[in-house]
Amino acid sequence: SGDTYYPKDKLHIGTEDIILYAQWGDAPAAVSVSYHANYPDSTTVDPYVVGGLRNNDQHTVLSLEGCGFTKAQADYEFLGWSTSESGTEAEYAVGAQIRLDNNGENHLYAIWKAKPVLVITANGGSRPYDGTALTADGYKLTVNGGTAVEVGADGVYTFANGDVLTVVVEGSVTNVADGEIANAITSLTITNQGEDVSGAYSITRNNGTLKIDPKAVTITAKSKEFEYDGQPHSYSSYSVNGLVDDDEISATVTGSITYPSESPVANQVTAHTFVKGAASNYAVEYVDGTLTMVPSTTEVTVTITGHTDTRTYNGREYTVTGYDVSSSNPFYTEADFRFNGTASVSGTDADSYPMGLTED
Repeated sequence: SGDTYYPKDKLHIGTEDIILYAQWGDAPAAVSVSYHANYPDSTTVDPYVVGGLRNNDQHTVLSLEGCGFTKAQADYEFLGWSTSESGTEAEYAVGAQIRLDNNGENHLYAIWKAKPVLVITANGGSRPYDGTALTADGYKLTVNGGTAVEVGADGVYTFANGDVLTVVVEGSVTNVADGEIANAITSLTITNQGEDVSGAYSITRNNGTLKIDPKAVTITAKSKEFEYDGQPHSYSSYSVNGLVDDDEISATVTGSITYPSESPVANQVTAHTFVKGAASNYAVEYVDGTLTMVPSTTEVTVTITGHTDTRTYNGREYTVTGYDVSSSNPFYTEADFRFNGTASVSGTDADSYPMGLTED
């Protein structure tokens, strides 16, 4: 009989002696707690058991690392622990105090939550060379495979829960010879009120590409008409369209015409070199011109004189053929004319026999 006191209980000390008697009973059964990794990728590992605890002892909830559960689960976030293997909400956080009893087993299961899947793709692009640097700020963001969202040059996107995504994209290309340049994601943070929360997301980064294409340039050989003067003529003039700033091309143009009958003759660009600027920045195309020759407008007098001969009569028939050509313009020769008819005359008796050449 008497009052019962437990360890750490308080009792009143008066003027009389107090005698306390130890009370003995059966030792309580040892208590343990088993931690289960419950990995979402179905990897199985043995539970981590903390034993040797007493009934009604307080226990500080361990972390994954404290249990030796170190396998990375990149696409999942660890929320805490639950007494239900199929639970979706954490009942106990790491560091929480729980009281253990010996009424059945004490099991804690890790609770995992799939992280939002972010795919961040830097913008890119290409354009013909214009002498300036090509950049492409901003990026496209998809969340859990949804519709891509265009994020502008400031790179900032705020999620519904208040988390702020900030992405820096850097890249620049000016010349064709630079090739494809990465438009790279150089910085990515997700914060909430200044705290880094990027670990709560599964993030894939994709750089963009920047590329300069050759600019089209046309070199056109100019056309020219000449009046026939018996000499060969060429025309080396040309025009260039499409060069940027003060870039410069020197071109070679080849073509020659002498006679009106040759018209038209192609006046062709046959080669070019860059006097200033990089040839690789351009795609050069040639366009032909034409050379034509028109007959001379100066009057030309052509004299055709039949051949003559004198013979002494002997009763035989004699024949004279052919003619001579003379021109008031030395550039017109017999090769430039054609005679239609018969330049021939015959006679037997003593007389004069005209060949009979006429203008007709």
